[in-house]
Amino acid sequence: ASRSWSLLCRVSEAREVASWAMEAADALDDPVARAQAYLSLAAAASRSGEVLLAEEEIDAAIELFDAAEDPRGRAEALRQRGMSRLLRGDQRAAEEPIAAALEAFRSVGDRRGEAWSLQNLAWIAFTDGRVEVAERAIEASRQAFREVGDRGGLAWVEGLSACVRFSQG
Repeated sequence: ASRSWSLLCRVSEAREVASWAMEAADALDDPVARAQAYLSLAAAASRSGEVLLAEEEIDAAIELFDAAEDPRGRAEALRQRGMSRLLRGDQRAAEEPIAAALEAFRSVGDRRGEAWSLQNLAWIAFTDGRVEVAERAIEASRQAFREVGDRGGLAWVEGLSACVRFSQG
């Protein structure tokens, strides 16, 4: 729920819900839930422009996912690390964690995570001037989003595809 509030740019509500989730995770002594709460806090911090705080929370989530041996959670945290770096304008630093996330999502058969990672890598390639790489990643992302029936993800990848086509004239 916290990430949903964050996506709606209601950062204070997102932080509040994430804090409740952290309290519940602590009460249950659940490291995976705690890691997920850190990702929610990171999303809120990122939306409010606190990218360094977001990266600290993402790093904490990665440590917890690693300790819990949760490869899917770790993959999502790596993807979020890359996106945080991308949002602060560092495409080069963003690519490696997202590429690692893509491989991790593939290793656990998570096509939705794979689709988002491919979309993120396409965005990086496009903003870096590697249009052909972006087009290949867009097509692979589009296919994966269709397979899992993710209309929201498909809308994001179609928007990126339109930007790439527009840039080509």
